[in-house]
Amino acid sequence: MLKAWEVTMSSAFEDIARRCTISDALVIAGLTLTNKRGQSVSPPDTKGTYRSPFRSDNNPSFSLYRDKSDQHWRFKDHTTGKGGNMINLVEQALSLSRAEAAELIDKKLSLGLFVKPRAKSKSSSGERLKNIKLDSFDPLHAEQITSVVGVKGTEGVLRILDRGILGVGTLFRLGRNGKYPEPDCFFLYDQESNSAVTRKLNGERFGEIKSVSPNDWEKKPVGISAIHKEAIYSETYEAVFFEGEKDLIAIMHGISYGQTIPICMPSATTTMTTEHAARFSGMSCTIYAQADKPGIAAALQWYKWLSHYAFSVKIRVPKSIGCDWADLANGCTSSEVEALLDEAKLYDEYENEEILNLSPEAFPQEKREPIKPKKKGGSPLDLDNMYRCFNAWNSLPEMHRESVAKVCEALGVPTRGAERQRVVRGLENCFKAMCVNLLMLRMGYSVTTALPACNYSEEVA
Repeated sequence: MLKAWEVTMSSAFEDIARRCTISDALVIAGLTLTNKRGQSVSPPDTKGTYRSPFRSDNNPSFSLYRDKSDQHWRFKDHTTGKGGNMINLVEQALSLSRAEAAELIDKKLSLGLFVKPRAKSKSSSGERLKNIKLDSFDPLHAEQITSVVGVKGTEGVLRILDRGILGVGTLFRLGRNGKYPEPDCFFLYDQESNSAVTRKLNGERFGEIKSVSPNDWEKKPVGISAIHKEAIYSETYEAVFFEGEKDLIAIMHGISYGQTIPICMPSATTTMTTEHAARFSGMSCTIYAQADKPGIAAALQWYKWLSHYAFSVKIRVPKSIGCDWADLANGCTSSEVEALLDEAKLYDEYENEEILNLSPEAFPQEKREPIKPKKKGGSPLDLDNMYRCFNAWNSLPEMHRESVAKVCEALGVPTRGAERQRVVRGLENCFKAMCVNLLMLRMGYSVTTALPACNYSEEVA
């Protein structure tokens, strides 16, 4: 769960970690580095591998290096999988919290950067973004997102959240009467590339569309901001590319390596500028393509952009025609997705010259869900909506029963937009049902499901 002080202190933590050298961190933590012979050695000027200072380690498995995304010194214990910056090293060595470790480093080095965390004010609870209002992220949001994606566990969601490109909140869409809110959404967004894509937390669609890009945002790579513009690539890093947000979260569910940079390409037509492509210089890039014609065509275009800069580029395609990566990972735990990626039984991998022989024409068109034809005579009656609207109307005082806005407030829905129209339709159906029941009673028929008399009319709506 993200705490408010973690947001407000993030920049201070980055400054503290940046100014803390390996020597400083080892002295503060009371640790020493030893080589494979068990001899004490000085901290490195560049990357290096040593025996782990946290445990008995006969074979060197403790690496020190500079992180590509933020240029801090970092460590990685390849046996336990634990790693992080110098704050995390002190935190692990002395069994402190992250804030306590940062405060100790700040005090020992006399940096004056640490400020006691304090709760954010109500007015600043969400980051200001165009047509997006972010809410605080909690464990329930992670479970809702994994339910939409179809995996078991929240590891993939938390890994994306840690990269700073995932959020939850309200989307504001443009309608005939201005902007109206779409609450309970989750976003993948990147302010540097001005790109974002949105889905609903309950898995519902925006009309006929599964996901949308908010107004004033573009369809460009999401995740570029995680790569430092002036990074010195002294370590091998990996970037993984996905066409959709579900595929990205599903596969990151099984990628535990902390230096993997996830990139979401919001659609098959996503463009990548030369400046963006150059950021992947010297990196190993893997494109996870969907096994259909548009997916392969998009992957080949992204390969064309990346091949001029990246150290290597691979394309992985599910063996099942028309299948995407969220389909392969459906119902899998984090370890099961990791095993799926290691065994390579369910996908084909293309590299170098093999990619040039990959043809979109060998794959079918994109699989589309058929649109259900409307039945003649109009849409079926939504009884649930009808009864919830009537109950809300019936709970109001007599003086407020002729106001649609009051009924909306009683239901806790917006007084404008699509939700208001649902309330209007529900009340109209109540009025029609009342009229039909009265007519049947006058004709001598018994009515067993009659609604109480409703003084609502279409004119009021």
